Amino acid sequence: MANRKPLSVAHRTCIFDSARLFFAGSIDSVLLSVCLLIAIRLFHAPVAAKGLLSSLVWFGGLTAPFIVRVAAASGWRASRFGALLFLFTAAAFAAAACARSIGPYIICIALAGVFYRADAAIMAKVYAENYGHGRMASLMAPGLILAALMTVAFGQFSGVAMDRSIGNSGSILVATAICGVICAVAAMAIPSHPIRGADGVVKESYMKYFFRNRALTKMAIYLTAVGLAYQMLIPMRVEHLTNCVHGWNLSNFHVLLLSLAVPNFARLLSTPLLAFMFDHMRLIPVRQLTNIVFLGGILFYFNGNSFTAIAIGGALLGVAMAGSFVMHSLWLTKVVPPQDLPKCMSVYLMLTGLRSIIAPLASYALLAIGSPRTAAYGATLLLIFAIIGFWTLRRDPAIR
Repeated sequence: MANRKPLSVAHRTCIFDSARLFFAGSIDSVLLSVCLLIAIRLFHAPVAAKGLLSSLVWFGGLTAPFIVRVAAASGWRASRFGALLFLFTAAAFAAAACARSIGPYIICIALAGVFYRADAAIMAKVYAENYGHGRMASLMAPGLILAALMTVAFGQFSGVAMDRSIGNSGSILVATAICGVICAVAAMAIPSHPIRGADGVVKESYMKYFFRNRALTKMAIYLTAVGLAYQMLIPMRVEHLTNCVHGWNLSNFHVLLLSLAVPNFARLLSTPLLAFMFDHMRLIPVRQLTNIVFLGGILFYFNGNSFTAIAIGGALLGVAMAGSFVMHSLWLTKVVPPQDLPKCMSVYLMLTGLRSIIAPLASYALLAIGSPRTAAYGATLLLIFAIIGFWTLRRDPAIR
């Protein structure tokens, strides 16, 4: 029997990373919506606690550079260290399942978010090494599609389970922990190299390099505005559908259908197209298209007076989400040379972490003086600012 030709590094990475992303879809589902719904329905969390929870699930973006430094000091392969992070994520979800009050629950969910977000920082380096430039987004697309599929399925499973009995929330968190363990196994099989000591370190020289680069600075400002708008609306999409004061008080199933399943199903369908566009078009037109779709999604979701209008808004938000997922870790590859990616990514991750903490707190502050629609108007202003800013960069030769 002839020997089979061994899989290339890129194809092996694609296969095992797709498996990792598929089961990670359950974690996305919980961190994006389910954990907040549990806080509302099971623990009857006050506004301050909901704002804190929504903020802390993104705290991992701020701590990611520190964890990357720990990974570099360990000498382990990047994917092996990523597997360890998934095991810690699983342990945090298992602990959250045992929580009997809102305080310990928030702490456990926050820890899960810290470990899970740090893995994304490590995988950005693995993608750059194993996929190369020009086809990175296309090779990531199968995994992103599978992740969206699992996010939809797990979200609907969670909604049905909680409608039957809110006590099933503990079982949902245990199931998420099991998926985290499976992610760890898949991550171990991804080929990678040890992280160099300089990767992920936010040195003063890195900050100077980043902010002295005019294109980088402007891109970071406008992407921060888009990110703030996106993350302000994540908890508001749930609040808009669960609070009868604002006109809606849907079942858990329908809340997760509109806030999670519909957006992620649209994300699933649109990811291949947006990945292709990212690989074959300039960055700014693709980003602007995503921003305009995002704006339409906000208008429909928060101003619609029918189930259908909200569903259309959710679908448009999902298409925008697909573009953001594709571009989040890859936009720098179209602005800086490969040798400068690690230091620029470390600075950008720090900025992402800061905005991720601020955004939910800002949205709940606006909720306190108005309604979810008030927060949506604030996000709309940020998005319009970003659209105008990106328009000024449309012919910048430094942005490919």
